[in-house]
Amino acid sequence: MQLTRRSLLTTAIACSSFVSWQEAFAQDRKERTRARLKDQNNNGPNAGPYDFTNSYDSLAAYAKMRGRLDGGLGIFHYLTHCYGLPDGEASKLMFRQEGVSLQRVTVREDKNLEIQHTEISYTQHADTAAVMDWYDNPYTGMLVKVAHTKPKPSPRMVVTPVSGYNPDVDWDFPSLMQSKISAPLFTADGRIFFSDDTILFMGENVEQSARVIDHIGDLAITQLMTLESSAQLVQDPALTSAKSVAIISSVMPWSGWLNMATVPGQMILRCLAEKVDDRTEVPHWLARRIDNDFPDFFSNPVI
Repeated sequence: MQLTRRSLLTTAIACSSFVSWQEAFAQDRKERTRARLKDQNNNGPNAGPYDFTNSYDSLAAYAKMRGRLDGGLGIFHYLTHCYGLPDGEASKLMFRQEGVSLQRVTVREDKNLEIQHTEISYTQHADTAAVMDWYDNPYTGMLVKVAHTKPKPSPRMVVTPVSGYNPDVDWDFPSLMQSKISAPLFTADGRIFFSDDTILFMGENVEQSARVIDHIGDLAITQLMTLESSAQLVQDPALTSAKSVAIISSVMPWSGWLNMATVPGQMILRCLAEKVDDRTEVPHWLARRIDNDFPDFFSNPVI
């Protein structure tokens, strides 16, 4: 087809108009995004409703499920079953651990997350759930002193969306960490799920490693967590916290107090955690024990 000078001019004007429309649309989108971020910065973190095609909105929703958006702490009561898995043998339930975890999840001005936690747990008999101070180790035949988990601050973890939902995690001591918070999954009955998968390789500095977890030597820990809540609660802008349930599976080296450095193998942990509103929803025996052992745990936490 032969193009005349007029048709070429008409085509050029049309293309120019299309480009101008694209630029105007892009500029308008930038302005609306800038206004939205400014409004959130002036009025605190975004409490919903969320646009889950936006990775920052997804992070904020995750923060609402794991912590609180009002500056408070997410409180989780949890129960863990701890299995031993020596090389070449079947796994065996060794003991339970029941405790409370405090989660501080802060949505920063740049919309990234800062996460820090502390926890207390008590080691219990696998069958009777009685708190044990001594443990008869079936793998070594030794009676060992139990080291219950004492409250200490974890390193701060900064989570930013990279390539969609791959967080970039920075720790304040030498280590290598890979973590991924998934895009949310929704069910027909109105539930929302996030998966948070973590692989942590501790550094060669034994003293630095021992600051966080009571083990000696290089560590490799895999933790797979599913966090679940009601989509209605998460999307409610009047709420700064959404109750949730966490299901966690972990693979890690033997706990240091077991004195099993010469036994090849590892531990498998299965944990169920429920987010509660305050300490009154923690089992009475556990709340009383914590108040007796660490009176400031709830009122003046270390994080």
